[in-house]
Amino acid sequence: MHLLRVEEGGALYDSDEAVDLGQPSGDIIILTSADTEVSLLSNAVATLHDEGRARGQDGLQVRVANYLSLSHPFSVDQYIANTITGSKLVVVRLLGGSAYWSYGVQQLRAQADSGGVPVIFLAGDARPDPELDYLSSFDTDTCRLLSGYLDAGGPDNALGFLHALRDLIDGTALAAPPRPLLRAGIYWPGRDMPDLPSLADDWVEGAPVAAIVFYRALLQAGDLAPVDAMIKACADAGLNPLPLFSASLKDGDAAPIIAALLAEAKADVILNMTSFAVSDPAAASEVMPGLASVGPFGVGDAPVLQLVLSASRVEDWTGSAAGLTARDLAMNVALPELDGRLLTRAVGFKRPPRRDPLTHAMTTAYDAVPDRAAYVASLASAWARLRQIDSHKARVALVMANYPNRDGRLANGVGLDTPASVHSAMTAMAAAGYQLGKLPQDSHALIADLRAGPTNEGWKGRGCDAAMSLESYRKVFDRLPDELRASIVERWGAPADDPMCDGSAIRLPLR
Repeated sequence: MHLLRVEEGGALYDSDEAVDLGQPSGDIIILTSADTEVSLLSNAVATLHDEGRARGQDGLQVRVANYLSLSHPFSVDQYIANTITGSKLVVVRLLGGSAYWSYGVQQLRAQADSGGVPVIFLAGDARPDPELDYLSSFDTDTCRLLSGYLDAGGPDNALGFLHALRDLIDGTALAAPPRPLLRAGIYWPGRDMPDLPSLADDWVEGAPVAAIVFYRALLQAGDLAPVDAMIKACADAGLNPLPLFSASLKDGDAAPIIAALLAEAKADVILNMTSFAVSDPAAASEVMPGLASVGPFGVGDAPVLQLVLSASRVEDWTGSAAGLTARDLAMNVALPELDGRLLTRAVGFKRPPRRDPLTHAMTTAYDAVPDRAAYVASLASAWARLRQIDSHKARVALVMANYPNRDGRLANGVGLDTPASVHSAMTAMAAAGYQLGKLPQDSHALIADLRAGPTNEGWKGRGCDAAMSLESYRKVFDRLPDELRASIVERWGAPADDPMCDGSAIRLPLR
């Protein structure tokens, strides 16, 4: 049989090919289905080795792998022969129970029964699994204790998990018990469970508060580079960062905590790094009295900016004409729009898998992109300043689509009544004190008013409220890089040849 090296195949999960992970044997073998857990445990092993070196001791040899790479029976047999044989303990954290990796479970149990390496099976979803307890070589209490470390998550618990495994091998009982991680709370790099008063002590007095909301899973996995980058970028932009983690914005325990912290801190702007939407797209979501919107963000009137943590590599994103993948677009752009969030940019991308030198695992994590984080922080700062401007002094533009270039496609939107939405927004703005002049009576009158002026269909014979002189346009256009100017002219023609140009000015389609 042909055996494929994992480096050759890249992502081989659920592949029909037999693979060789190329891992040498070690004292402890840990298998899991979560790449985040593979990276978390690999980082914890590095800390364990640092502890050993500080005491002049050799560290445990720990191997970590994703068992989804071992879907082929021959892959399992090879892994047992090359990596597990000679080890002292095997731990498998199974998501979905034994049926999801049945051959691997059977073979590991069989080799343990024949005097081989003892095995521990742990449930991957924080729920007791009596079958996995029965299949394990240790008692139920030991299995539940070990599960507690991984269920809680985070670097400290990952290290505690390794300490507990070392105790099993040595016959000692020195490991500290698991430390439960809150469903939601405040995060700060290098601080253990900070609270709002301690965070506020370091804030700049009078600066806007920027809440940075992200998934608790990132804290559990220690995969926080984009979050740390946003904290720094916000501070550099003159904002007071308030990093908040949450299991989910829909979680019944987590959401009230997030809402309370946002209200107490009086957040001026919210940078959201979670996916999906709180609103139900299949039904009308009811907004509770006193809330501006559905979900924990509704406790205030702060704008919510949507950030993207892309599952793609930055190289793939850069080289793609489409940019974000369909999955990223659905989770982080389309669905969040249902909650009225404002899209910003992707600030983190998955790094290519690489082999960890200690665990020999293929690990990946999010990499931050500092310049994109800085852009989002600058944008957040502008939004925070904008909300302090009196409404009667604010200048707001409502931009509607006009494609194709026909008046029949003004404000078009698939499945949306955009004119009615815009008219409702204008009515609400007028009630809030914005100076809008005479409001159209309804959405039909709004479209009639737009058609009376320039549109992408043309300007001749229509009233024009605004235009930009060709001279002013050229001054701005000439500041663009030569290559960019050339590409614009090649694609669209010279400014004077624009269909909206009357020879001396460019008519603007606005009212």
